[in-house]
Amino acid sequence: MGLMDEISKQDGAIRYSSKLAELKDKLSEEDFADFMAAINNPRINQTAIRRVLQARGIMVGSGTLSRLRSELNEVR
Repeated sequence: MGLMDEISKQDGAIRYSSKLAELKDKLSEEDFADFMAAINNPRINQTAIRRVLQARGIMVGSGTLSRLRSELNEVR
């Protein structure tokens, strides 16, 4: 095991350029697609999304979800 392997195993060693990049890395392809569908559906409550992600060990705030929704809607 090399030094990089040891470093990578440390808590907080991996930094993501954005929460979206972290979610893409931590979720399966199918779950990430479902997340994107949920974030793009204004009828789905952000609190529900946040709670499901937290149950999977992914911490995300409501403010972050709100920003993601705004940013993704601007791209359209």
